[in-house]
Amino acid sequence: MNFTESLQELMLLNNVDAKTLHQQTKIDLSTIYDYFKGTFPKIHNAILLANYFNCSLNYLFGLDFEPNSTSFSQEYNSNLFFERYTKLLKEQKISNHKLCKDTGVNESSYWLWSKGGLPKLEGMIKIAQYLNCSLDYLVGRNDTR
Repeated sequence: MNFTESLQELMLLNNVDAKTLHQQTKIDLSTIYDYFKGTFPKIHNAILLANYFNCSLNYLFGLDFEPNSTSFSQEYNSNLFFERYTKLLKEQKISNHKLCKDTGVNESSYWLWSKGGLPKLEGMIKIAQYLNCSLDYLVGRNDTR
């Protein structure tokens, strides 16, 4: 399942239409309709959606088959991404260069991440899969890898 399918399924299961989702999350209605056409959300909106549906980011993006409604922080700390990313690289003895080469993630983004920036979700998904951890762990929504 992909993001669009997961979002539509969650909306159906929770009896929520696009207008209600817009009102509850404050995500622009046109942006929600873009999601139905396959557009990936920005991390902030993805977290708003995961919080609203009480599910993991991995479930929202079709990486897990269960919603995993364990406890999640409602916020995220962009600085945690870089801290956790570098910790995982070190633990797995992988260089940033190798990860970027193997995944196609832009290597020059490393500097931006060190300053609190975040990769686009497409890149973050590749990173999470490569490092065998959850998206929620990378962005600090929980401490479970």
